[in-house]
Amino acid sequence: MAQASGAWFSARRIVIRVAVPTPIAIPYALTSGGPGTSTVPFSAMDYLTTIQVFDFGKGSAMEIIFLIMVSFVITLFFKQMRKSLT
Repeated sequence: MAQASGAWFSARRIVIRVAVPTPIAIPYALTSGGPGTSTVPFSAMDYLTTIQVFDFGKGSAMEIIFLIMVSFVITLFFKQMRKSLT
């Protein structure tokens, strides 16, 4: 019985966490990315560019630039973490 309640508790926490909107998704949900594309998240903009407009070159370039930016931020984060641990 304890295992079943633990599984139910875990499943409930996951469902609640998925159901809660993120702060980035709220403006997009309210305005559908308007006016224009000013509030569209980067991932949604990349999807629109690559899949719906069929501009695979531009979409791929957007993802590579995003990958470089995220890699830079992660590198800075790990350097700060290493500094704080020593």
